[in-house]
Amino acid sequence: MLLMFNVIMSHTLRLSSKINYLFLAYVLVWPVLNKTIIPIDGAGRIGQLLFLISLLFNVLERDFLETMNRKPISLWFIWVIYVTIVWFWCGHNVTEVFESRPVSDVTFVFTRFVTPFYAMLLIAREIRLNEIPLLKWILACYLIFIMLATFCGTSNITDDGRVMSSMGNELPLGAMSMFFWAAYMNLRHKLKTRYVAILFIVAFICILLAATRKAFIGLLIISLFWLIARNKMYKPQKLFILIGVLALLYLGVQYVMDNTALGERFAGTDDAAEIYNTSDIPILNFLGDRAIFYIMGWEIFLEHPWFGIGLSNFQIETGYPLPIHSEYIVQLCEGGIVGSIIFILFYLNILKCIVRVRKSNKDNFGIYLLFLSLFLTVLFINLTAWTYQFPHYFICFGLVIGKSFSLMDRKFAYK
Repeated sequence: MLLMFNVIMSHTLRLSSKINYLFLAYVLVWPVLNKTIIPIDGAGRIGQLLFLISLLFNVLERDFLETMNRKPISLWFIWVIYVTIVWFWCGHNVTEVFESRPVSDVTFVFTRFVTPFYAMLLIAREIRLNEIPLLKWILACYLIFIMLATFCGTSNITDDGRVMSSMGNELPLGAMSMFFWAAYMNLRHKLKTRYVAILFIVAFICILLAATRKAFIGLLIISLFWLIARNKMYKPQKLFILIGVLALLYLGVQYVMDNTALGERFAGTDDAAEIYNTSDIPILNFLGDRAIFYIMGWEIFLEHPWFGIGLSNFQIETGYPLPIHSEYIVQLCEGGIVGSIIFILFYLNILKCIVRVRKSNKDNFGIYLLFLSLFLTVLFINLTAWTYQFPHYFICFGLVIGKSFSLMDRKFAYK
């Protein structure tokens, strides 16, 4: 908390940046704070007010507008406008399905569409202006989020041995995102390696208790790429070290598979596929119980190909008890061809940003590897989860985008 106070009171930050920091803290910390300690403002009016104040202070600043007008951020802005129009056009009152109490349409759109986009935009902009305070601020927010979700949130043990907090899968996936952020700070020599190792253990425990398969694989990908980048194992003379790391990683994964609830969930994938894969497409078997979303989503897409049925309307349309657990199928059947094209262009431009980091300077190869690990991780998670409404991913994307912009634009060089 003292670190956050020092950052926000720094004389080197603009007033607009301080307000942006408060909005980002709200995005990361308030959801868990609201569910654990301060159960007020369920309509999200605090966040909407912070958003409007932030926008008021930023909209006339040149660097803010330049950041917003550059791809891939401008593409996701178009996506937000598009899905909002389609959602209102379709007219389903989906808020009653996902909330314990009904919320307004404005709150629904702000929380699920606007907030992740705006968080990404602010991160990309602030990284270009003053990197170090932002890195410390976001890491502190992640730590508060994890502590509150772990120690203050109500937990329950499911029949299959999973320890779930009040934040559900947001805790393990948030922990994974925190480790990515810490790994980047380490490569920038702003966080010692021993602290990154501690945060890896914290993230691993959160993921292991929740038995979240996608977060587990994501953490493995990011940590492996970080180890390679940190120790420059991509050099030929360190090939044997890399082989040793991979061997230890294999043994660790095998132990988890044989002795934990997470391993049992992986082992049950084939059994779940026999029930949920009602098609004649064998490749869907590896998705387990998520296969049903691909089958039902494709049928809806064929009926509504161009504009889809509107985001979050799958349950209303089909009566199925769960939302679509695949970002790709979400975009296809709920966003249609138009939304899917924007989605694909957005991800292609993120990849272009990562390539720019690789080309900027040979000393940035380690950062390039870390960014690539994030990209591959999100692509994987998209197979079995929807991601468009969760700010954790977009905060990390904002880091990638802002770093790319700062390297390619000399007038926004790092301080």
